[in-house]
Amino acid sequence: VGLGHRVTIVTDTCNEKVFRAACRDVGMWATTSDDSSSSPLMTLEAYPSEESMTEEDRIKMNRLALRNKGCDLVIACERAGPAQDGRCYTMGGIDMNAKDLIAPLHQIVMDEKSATENEETQGLVRFIGVGDGGNEMGM
Repeated sequence: VGLGHRVTIVTDTCNEKVFRAACRDVGMWATTSDDSSSSPLMTLEAYPSEESMTEEDRIKMNRLALRNKGCDLVIACERAGPAQDGRCYTMGGIDMNAKDLIAPLHQIVMDEKSATENEETQGLVRFIGVGDGGNEMGM
């Protein structure tokens, strides 16, 4: 944001209040640089669990995928990714899907990856996964 890039922070609805509070003091939360007619430099989108997602939620989330030219860089920080069985677990083995805690945000990266696997690497969305337990996306 400080460099003038547009940023979309994506999280689960259960974490929305925490992310809004953390971003409150960035200074550009609801405003743009000089042009009041353009969209904000930073926005927050929160999504419910897969079982609670509406068609509108799915359309909005799919808009972020590379195939729709939604972004240049995806950074997943401590974001759980699916195990071999397709479920997301905590580091302690708790099934977050069963507890209705986790939105299928990993699909943003998976959609980007599958849409670009056979394309040249130039111009592709970059993905950075940050984690410490091995259950995170990209680990």
